[in-house]
Amino acid sequence: MLSPCVTDNAELYAIYKVVNNLYCSGKIHQMQSVQDIREKARTHGIKMNALCREAGIQQPQVSRWMSGTVKPLWASVNQLEQALLKLIEQKSPV
Repeated sequence: MLSPCVTDNAELYAIYKVVNNLYCSGKIHQMQSVQDIREKARTHGIKMNALCREAGIQQPQVSRWMSGTVKPLWASVNQLEQALLKLIEQKSPV
């Protein structure tokens, strides 16, 4: 079991290998920043209030993330990103 704090290079390398394997296998992906998500929404004509509503996240919370007042959880940013992808898909039907 890993300790809460990495204490040596061997332990750090073991963590790196696990994360790298997950990333390379497609099981995890690089998280976009909230600013990247906002810019992508703007590019597609999607307003942040609509995006936040779709994601089920209060817009003031997203504003706090963007200002740096609060750091978002990975799951929350992923939720915002998934909502954006859904809205983009709805705007441009196949």
